[in-house]
Amino acid sequence: PNSRTVAVATVATAPAPGLGRLISSLAARDHEYALKLYVLGLGLGFPGTVLKLRWTAAWVATLPSSTPVLFADAYDTYVQRPLRVSDLPPPGVVLFGADRACAPETCAGPVSRNPRRFLNAGTY
Repeated sequence: PNSRTVAVATVATAPAPGLGRLISSLAARDHEYALKLYVLGLGLGFPGTVLKLRWTAAWVATLPSSTPVLFADAYDTYVQRPLRVSDLPPPGVVLFGADRACAPETCAGPVSRNPRRFLNAGTY
């Protein structure tokens, strides 16, 4: 990817309508960046969130360190507006979505005293 490209990753172990909505929403916007979508795990089955994070970590390791990455849940996320240059954090900064509750099988947190103190494995 070039400096004006954002690598967008999602884990989708099986095709589903939600994945189609994510793909369509990425394509339907006039982004200030070129978006390159990577679908991880297709056809592999889903044994749990920990493996999802391992697949993502292995994929990220293949990218140049300067590549901005957006991770989105495959089945219940869609893009509502264009991605702008001002939306990206500075290089080297990682932002995670947060939840009020812990995921059912594993929990990374709590990470703060804020009511939304658990990491959301669906967005980072």
